[in-house]
Amino acid sequence: MNDSSMFEGSVKNEYHYSELNTLMNLDNTSNLRKTFSNSSDFQVNKKIQTHHIKQKCNISDKLITPKAHFTKHSKILISTSKKTFDCDYCKKSYNTKSDLITHILCCTEGKIYKSDICNKEDSQARNLEMNIKNHTGFKSFKCNVCDKRFTVKSHLSRHSRTHTGDKPNKCDICGKRFSQTGNLKIHKMTHTGSKPYKCDICDKGFSQTGNLKIHKMTHTGDKRYECDLCNKRFLTKSRLIIHLKTHTGSKPYKCDICDKRFSQKGYLEIHTMTHTGDKPHKCDICDKGFSQTGNLKIHKMTHIGSKPYKCNICDKRYSQAGSLKIHKITHTGDKRYECDICNKRFLTKSSLIMHLRTHTGSKPYKCDICDKRFSQKGYLEIHKMTHTGDKPHKCDICDKGFSQTGNLKIHKMIHIGSKPYKCDICDKRYSQAGSLKIHKITHTGDKRYECDICNKRFLTKSNLIIHSRTHTGSKPYKCDICDKRFSQTGNLKNHKMTHTGSKPYKCDICDKLFSQTGNLKNHKMTHTGDKRYECDICNKRFLTKSSSIIHLRTHTGSKPYKCDICDKRFSQKGYLKIHKMTHTGRQPYKCDICIKRFLRKVDLKKHIKIHTGDKRYKCDLFQHNQI
Repeated sequence: MNDSSMFEGSVKNEYHYSELNTLMNLDNTSNLRKTFSNSSDFQVNKKIQTHHIKQKCNISDKLITPKAHFTKHSKILISTSKKTFDCDYCKKSYNTKSDLITHILCCTEGKIYKSDICNKEDSQARNLEMNIKNHTGFKSFKCNVCDKRFTVKSHLSRHSRTHTGDKPNKCDICGKRFSQTGNLKIHKMTHTGSKPYKCDICDKGFSQTGNLKIHKMTHTGDKRYECDLCNKRFLTKSRLIIHLKTHTGSKPYKCDICDKRFSQKGYLEIHTMTHTGDKPHKCDICDKGFSQTGNLKIHKMTHIGSKPYKCNICDKRYSQAGSLKIHKITHTGDKRYECDICNKRFLTKSSLIMHLRTHTGSKPYKCDICDKRFSQKGYLEIHKMTHTGDKPHKCDICDKGFSQTGNLKIHKMIHIGSKPYKCDICDKRYSQAGSLKIHKITHTGDKRYECDICNKRFLTKSNLIIHSRTHTGSKPYKCDICDKRFSQTGNLKNHKMTHTGSKPYKCDICDKLFSQTGNLKNHKMTHTGDKRYECDICNKRFLTKSSSIIHLRTHTGSKPYKCDICDKRFSQKGYLKIHKMTHTGRQPYKCDICIKRFLRKVDLKKHIKIHTGDKRYKCDLFQHNQI
């Protein structure tokens, strides 16, 4: 190689290693000037003196022995001194001329070494040697633990740390450790936000050149790696390798806590955080923690309201590209994933997997507080909030809190009165698409969910589950004030208001207050006189459907509620409940004045009038004058 054609760099007027070493030895050689009769004696004497005599560095004034240590010191000194070889292209500096020449070949894309196998060119011979090993499959370095083989020793050294867990490279900002210096360097950019590598097509920034290179392929559409089994193509070899595991079912990464296995190391690392509870990525606005940077990025969009991904068909916007991709399938109707059991089809594979659990009954997600299990991770996270009482999503109008963003969105419609979903049969409107879907079933009469005990049918599965509790007696929801239990969360919520006395719903006609919206709605009908439900036998009309059903039992004599102690039957559930207290002796309603107790609240109210002297009903025909 001709230096005049390849070497284009500047040498600064400073000491090089050989010059510095000579300078550092001047005093020591002068001490050896002694007269000897022959040269061999001189050489022996020189070796003895240079081994035992401490040599002084003229640069650092340090005394060093033996000569090998002195030589090493000189190299360290020159490495820490100012670099003297500068590249004229990018101004980068190097200690030696050979390092500068190697750099210039890369900087100017001077690739003088060419592979005979794939015609790949490179600026360094060692890279060409590695290229040949990759084609021939020759891997001379073997791991003593798992027998995996590598083409170069440095790759083996890196791999061995996966067995030892050694992470010698530590971030000086957050203390996080890494097994490779390159990974530490990339990590530090998350603190600085540095993305020095720009795409020259769309100007997107990246922290790594490799990521930029892969990104550019999205513009060219170049997917050079093809799966031999399904012919699917990929941008990178690593993505192809990961994809192949979906065919083989290989999951080489195992959790040492619960033995769950994963196809990718990254998935295992994310899973491990579910055991440790570690959420290292914090939102700088609300301080919420996340286990993945991607989830944090998506979360931040909820603060700024950013939805950069727009559907080109209906203009609907999304915060994630994946959500937009799934949405577009709703326009094409393409549901490629089919259930092998019921033939129902789904837009995404994840939706199919979740659906299959309805057939298998699998509930892999377990609450570590009450042991309740769930089929989806999201359901578990929402459930946990019932234990913590956490309601992070606040209404900006009335400050009411919600555990889910969807519930907050629905709640806001109450303030604006929005009901965008309209029934095309009866024009009734709803604030939720799900509510409209359930309503439409009332027109078709399709009640697909049947009780196995009494054969009663229901519109929704949730209604069937609630009904089944009337047979089992299950009451999973407990009041934390009086320990009373309920079969539904709504009933518990209403009950709690009896402790607080809260009645947030007010009639706009007579100002009467109610604890439930349903009670307010029924009350308003007393003002309008609207009794839409009529008895088919006696034509008596009622405000609510439930009142109509109870009334019909007076004609039929039906008493569906039976006491399990004395077999007495009742037409209403409330009557049975009061009756049972005669067996237990429980009288829950107590007079605060005379401490007398009552079975029913209505009896307590009547009793209180004795103390207050309230006699609101007066006979117009006969008046008794007390003398």
